[in-house]
Amino acid sequence: MQQGYSVAEPIYIENQGKFKPVVHLLADHGFSTYSTLIEARADMVRNQPDLVRRFVDASIRGWYNYLYADRSAASAMMRKNPELTDDEIQALGGLMKQQGIVDSGEALERGIGAMSEARVRDFFDKMVKAGLYKPGDVDLKKVATYDFVNQSVGKNLRK
Repeated sequence: MQQGYSVAEPIYIENQGKFKPVVHLLADHGFSTYSTLIEARADMVRNQPDLVRRFVDASIRGWYNYLYADRSAASAMMRKNPELTDDEIQALGGLMKQQGIVDSGEALERGIGAMSEARVRDFFDKMVKAGLYKPGDVDLKKVATYDFVNQSVGKNLRK
């Protein structure tokens, strides 16, 4: 057993080990938290919301383009990593789509980057159950803002 990213390590294992590994996604076993977030300081969100919105929207459009349209710019950047081959770079996008890593679940309806208070609450409740926090330790209204997501930005790029 090995822990790793579900789209990178399987490619390396298949190319170098000459066998197709079995991949278990944590989400398929009850891990419901978001894995990758865009973070900003509260004062930036408060004082420069247009900048934050443009950054978030550009990131979302970038993911749609990578998954469904022209990924040549992203591939060119990845080619700068000498450890990645062209075949591996091509396989990454396919595996991400196949596994629903970016565009699945609530993102199918509300767009890539979709978030919900219920899902943030679910993660916090799991952390309370695990003993990492006590109920009331964290004001979840201060944990995340939903002002920049759930707008279906870029969904027109999905084909």
